[in-house]
Amino acid sequence: MGKITNEELLASINSKFEGQIITLGDPYGLLTVETNAETITALLGFIKTTPPFNLFI
Repeated sequence: MGKITNEELLASINSKFEGQIITLGDPYGLLTVETNAETITALLGFIKTTPPFNLFI
């Protein structure tokens, strides 16, 4: 599996959770996503279970 960029991950998150993201960016190369409490669990589940992200497996 190739390395995924912050830009690719941000684009995927933004398209999946459009309208539910408060802040999205990567200042200083650190991926930053701000959302509400109702969305955070779904967002983390999306990152965990969606190839090619699977960051926690």
